[in-house]
Amino acid sequence: MILLFSIILSTLLLLLYFLRQKYAYWKNQEVPFPKTTLLFGNIGEVLFLRTTLSEFFDRLYRTYEDYSYVGFYNFLTPAVVIRDPQIISEVLIQNFESFHDVFIRTPDDIAKINPFFVEGDRWKEMRKEIAPHLSSLKIREMRPHIETGCRLMIKYIENLNGDNVDAEDITCRFTGNNVMACAYGLEGRCFEEEYPLILKIRDDMTIHNPTIAAINSTIGILLPNIANLLNMSYLGKHFSQQFRDMISEAIKTRENVYNSDYLNFLKEAKEKYQDLTHFGYAAMFYLDAFATSALAFAYALLELSLNPEVQLKAQKQIDHVSEKYKTIYSEEAQKEVDYIDNIILGVTSFRNH
Repeated sequence: MILLFSIILSTLLLLLYFLRQKYAYWKNQEVPFPKTTLLFGNIGEVLFLRTTLSEFFDRLYRTYEDYSYVGFYNFLTPAVVIRDPQIISEVLIQNFESFHDVFIRTPDDIAKINPFFVEGDRWKEMRKEIAPHLSSLKIREMRPHIETGCRLMIKYIENLNGDNVDAEDITCRFTGNNVMACAYGLEGRCFEEEYPLILKIRDDMTIHNPTIAAINSTIGILLPNIANLLNMSYLGKHFSQQFRDMISEAIKTRENVYNSDYLNFLKEAKEKYQDLTHFGYAAMFYLDAFATSALAFAYALLELSLNPEVQLKAQKQIDHVSEKYKTIYSEEAQKEVDYIDNIILGVTSFRNH
């Protein structure tokens, strides 16, 4: 009995020593970090859905605003949040070779093809393939689609006859329409249909099952090995299937047809890799350009509504440029509406601090 007790006690003491050593990493490095919880590190509240990942990082970011970076523990693994733009630039650009294999890993078949999750040589290959299709020339070729989306949005708002406008709904329709047209060569019909396809895909991913979505994303990012074991999808399985069906149908329309747009790139990727790579490239556009742009746009509308003098100044510039070029959509005209650019930059900066 005494021997058994001694073994158990010794094991517990060794475990405690091991944990203390693990949780001493940032202290030894003289890096600030929040108080840890045994075994869970700093992500216990996220794991038990008491807070979201974004709220966790936001709190970490703001609590240590006097520091260039702050450490935390993902269970027993030390991780870091970088706050200083110069250091961020060094990590992501100048010294990326030293950091490309330390980012988040996910078991999701589609999400893991996104450059955000890819590492090593595969990341370099993907960047080399994708970059030419996001050049200024390619963006310029998307301009007619964006102009069409602008005109549809204006008509949609005019048809509301002065009723209240849901800023988030409007901006999601606008960016959704652009993603469908520019990336997938499809008519988004975001201003013609009450519930267009791209909004259905978004809602099936998050709104309809917010708890499941939160669990999927949390475990998918923080516990990729467990997510893989449980066959969990970071994006949600229903999203993945709906999205695949949409992209597959879009590519079918391009059989024996060439067009130098992003959809043609997706078609070529499908033929080249014969796997899910083209879905990953397609999801990249959806994840990076749809909700993120819509949210920034919605906040800009909110701030404009709260600051009518800024709205008036922006309108005067738009009227002046429109009269000068007889359009507001040309490249030359858009270069001169710099006040609008300043508004967007100001809004994103203000909302992040």
